Formats: sequence, structure tokens, C-alpha cells
Amino acid sequence: MTPRDGPVALVTGGATGIGFATALALGRDGARVVLAGLPGSPLPEAVDALLADGIDAIAVEADVGRAADAERAVAAAVEAYGRLDALVNCAGTSAVAPLATMDEADWDRVFDTNVRGVFLMSRAAIPALAASGAGAIVNVASQLALSAVPGFSAYCASKAAVLHLTRCMALELLPSGVRVNAVCPGGVDTPLLQRAFPDGRGPQGTLDDLVAAHPIGRLGRPEEVAAAIRFLVSAEASFVVGAGLVVDGGYTLA
Repeated sequence: MTPRDGPVALVTGGATGIGFATALALGRDGARVVLAGLPGSPLPEAVDALLADGIDAIAVEADVGRAADAERAVAAAVEAYGRLDALVNCAGTSAVAPLATMDEADWDRVFDTNVRGVFLMSRAAIPALAASGAGAIVNVASQLALSAVPGFSAYCASKAAVLHLTRCMALELLPSGVRVNAVCPGGVDTPLLQRAFPDGRGPQGTLDDLVAAHPIGRLGRPEEVAAAIRFLVSAEASFVVGAGLVVDGGYTLA
């Protein structure tokens, strides 16, 4: 198809939470947005919401842990818009259990999505991002890449891997004109977090206990993390390379 004006951003995990808030923020800046999400996720509703906001957007069903899906998501972006300028690796999952009883399948599922997914999506996107002349990748890590929490070994280790992978990617891809950075959100009020407290309690106590672990005295909002991602994607962050921008309400200071 003939390329149109404006940058193109591919956001994984884009149907809800931080991913959708990021798509909305980038779209309001003039980007055309490709949302990638699992089959059965509310992708159609998310795209409809973006279109209603005047944002040019499409959706593609993809499991980021599968190479063929990652390649298909990137191809869909390039086919629809003729280019790719930004990749936001926001898709993520978690599993909570003591290490001694952690199921191998749950461990693998977390790493397949959180780490393998970043690798596969980035690998697929690199040629198109480099061709854009000023491509950017932002990986969504976590404050738990920096802090240890009992019962969260799989999640903490996967997000620590994402953070260090970000640094390695940043050095490797900089000569091709692609900047790579990460954000490390604290507790953010998203469907994924709310599902961790099905009966008012979760692995870190109650939701109020989690709030109290943030010196700011509240959970984050998806749009607050999206604002940080928006900055890292933009030309305003042209001198920011390999950073892990902490957006956690002071969690890692407590």
C-alpha cells in the first residue's frame, strides 16, 4: 500500500491497560497505531475507541511468544501503513507461587510472553524500524525488575531480564538508528493488577497494602505510564539510550 503521512507505532498488549493508554497517547500525537493482542482480547473494542477519537488504527491478533505471530504483526503494520517507526513491547503476564511449588508451565508461560515476546517482536521489527531512519523501541519492564518480592520469582526475574535485554539491544541497535529504552512502572490500576486481588487479597496482602507500598499513597494510572512511553518514543528523548525510566510512585525508594 502507498505510505501515508505520520509515524506508525505498533503496541503489543494494546487492548487494555498501559498498552491501550499508550496507543491513545501516541495516536493523539498523530501516530497511526497498530494494536496487537491475543485472540479473545478486546481488540475490536479498543480499535473502535481509537477510531472514535479520530485516530487511524488497526488491530492484529498475535501471541508475541510465537515467531510467526510476531512477524505477522510487523508485516501487518508495514502493509497497512508502509512503514514502522515505533514498537512498544507492552504485552505481559504473571504467575504467583512460592519457588518451591512453582509449576514449570507457569514459569515458561511468563518467560515466553515477557522475555521471548520482547525478543521476537523486536527481531521482527528491526528491519522496518531501521528503514524509518529514527526508529524507537520501548520495552515495558516493572519496578519488580529492581525489587524482590516473595512469590513473584518468575515475574521479577522476567522483568529483570527485560531491563538488561533493553540495555544490550540499545547498544546493538544504536548504529542502525534505532533507540531502545524501557519503563519500569510500579503498581498500576489495570485489569491485570485487579485480577491479582480476586477476593480483596493478593500475594502482597490487600490492595490497600499494595497502595501503602507506594510512598505517593496511590496506584499509578495507565496514562501516567503512557506519558513516559510517549516521551521515550519521541524526538525529545533523542539522547536517551538504554534507560530504564522508573515510574513507580516511589515504590523502589521505600
